[in-house]
Amino acid sequence: MANTQPLQTYLRQTQPRSEAVPVREMTPMLLLGLLKKIAQTRSALRNRDLLSAGFYLGRATCIVDTLRNELDLESGDELALGYEQFYSLIDECLQKATKAEAEHYLDLAEEYLNRASDWWVFSGEGYGGQVGHA
Repeated sequence: MANTQPLQTYLRQTQPRSEAVPVREMTPMLLLGLLKKIAQTRSALRNRDLLSAGFYLGRATCIVDTLRNELDLESGDELALGYEQFYSLIDECLQKATKAEAEHYLDLAEEYLNRASDWWVFSGEGYGGQVGHA
């Protein structure tokens, strides 16, 4: 027998995500999510599941766009421009991962992200830094 209850109303969050979650908490979550999507893409490619690989790459690109959207390029300093270049490099790797040698580009993106996260943690920036949010 089918469920006869009416659908409940879904209320979309009205405030931007960056105000709902503090930037210091959002960046590590997004970076971890990005690494997870890269790993899922790699796994899908190895299993020759191109549909899933495309889906995960799309999600990874959305995460990069979210990080990029937090940058204040108008009033930000060189740090903001540096992060824009960093996110562009990651995005370029993700775009090239749709072609031959896809795993090589996924490896590069993952290496860049791991280096950045290592720097962030070991420099103490993880406890109040501005990674990606200049």
